[in-house]
Amino acid sequence: MAALLVSVFVYALVLRVVWFVESDRVRKVLAAWLLPVSLVVMLVVGGLLWPVEKLIVSTLLLLGLVKCAVALRRSRADVRSFSTLGLGLYFFAWPGANMAPFKTRVAPAEDETVRRPLARALFIGATCAVVGIASLLTLGWFATSLSSLFLGWATIFALLMTVHFGIGEMLPWAVHQLGFRVGPLFRAPLASESLIDFWSRRWNISFVEMNSLLFLRPLRKRFGAGGAIFGTFLLSGLFHEIALSYPAGGGWGGPMLYFLLHGALCVLVVPRLNGVANRVLAWAAILGPLPLLFHEPVRATLIIPLDYQLSELLHQRPFEWWFSLCLWLGSIGHFCILGASFQVPKRLGWNEDLPKLSRFNRKVFWTYGAFIVLCIVSFGIMSALLHGELLRGDKAAVTISIFIGVFWAARVGTDLFYFKHDDWPRGWEFEVGHVALTFLFGCLSVLFGLVVPLHVLWQFTQVR
Repeated sequence: MAALLVSVFVYALVLRVVWFVESDRVRKVLAAWLLPVSLVVMLVVGGLLWPVEKLIVSTLLLLGLVKCAVALRRSRADVRSFSTLGLGLYFFAWPGANMAPFKTRVAPAEDETVRRPLARALFIGATCAVVGIASLLTLGWFATSLSSLFLGWATIFALLMTVHFGIGEMLPWAVHQLGFRVGPLFRAPLASESLIDFWSRRWNISFVEMNSLLFLRPLRKRFGAGGAIFGTFLLSGLFHEIALSYPAGGGWGGPMLYFLLHGALCVLVVPRLNGVANRVLAWAAILGPLPLLFHEPVRATLIIPLDYQLSELLHQRPFEWWFSLCLWLGSIGHFCILGASFQVPKRLGWNEDLPKLSRFNRKVFWTYGAFIVLCIVSFGIMSALLHGELLRGDKAAVTISIFIGVFWAARVGTDLFYFKHDDWPRGWEFEVGHVALTFLFGCLSVLFGLVVPLHVLWQFTQVR
């Protein structure tokens, strides 16, 4: 807690400097020396901090100081001309280093070429975040029975799924809704054509922006294009040493070696290879030496303790309590879907579209709709009335549960493989509604179609 308070105080002090210092000459000197001095101070006081405190200092505070260094390169008048909301988002919510998109607030984009990719990213990000959080909860529940090696790596990938592929995909959509035209934080990294493509265009764009704004130009001027590329990888290694090895208290040199290897490959090898070979090299270089980046001290000091703390928290209640809670939430979820479904005719303009059908087809359509509503009502009522039977694993109740799970799994499959994301109406409420409903459909399909049968199977094995 002390480290957090000190970090807030230091950040507030530097922000005050950004806002009040008028001399451009002084601002440039401060921008040049802010990060080096901060890194030295972090290393000096590191022995006084716990690992979690060092993690806060080396990530949140360092990111904030990078933003301040970028802002100090602008004049005071220029910084003060920015939107107040934009400055708040830039300094306290947005992980990127580029200030420019936050200068002027505009209306959310209406251009389909802008909105559709953002809506698609929102959906993908929400899906990844849910999968990541579910994975973290599962790992936390079974933490004490899993090997440290598996637990550490599985948790790292679950965190990457939650933060990078989840929140990192959703955040640009939210900032766009507030009126600021930011770019994506990740650009389809799985589609990378080479190691250079991965690091310069697709992965962690906020880091790319930082290098471009603060380091790339002086490095290119001093060392040329190849030297600048290698220099940015050297700096990446340094920043990852501070972010990982510093709070872990060990493993020094691993992250630096990881990025130096990538820098050498980008300068010496990648330009000489063709497309397929470059793709193979990229993923071999990214995944193969990954233990250098997330070394054993990081996993043992920062990652695995998180799992054990989560496990302790979850096991304060027995599994049956959590299972019962999920069943009640599942019952309520059906009525939430029902509430949303009653808004569909008006929201989707059925009054305008249905008259175009023949009278018989309109009746068929309404009949299908009524049967679907009846199913949802029945699922909600039956899952509530049969709550005790589901907990005990009675055959009839479990059979109904599996049917409910299959029903919602089919709905999720229809959304993923039959409906097109571009078919959904425009507007933030439809985009959020699409994500929320699909999330709810998925949860119901997993709960009633998978968790209930597995719980019955587990009870059966315990009896045997």
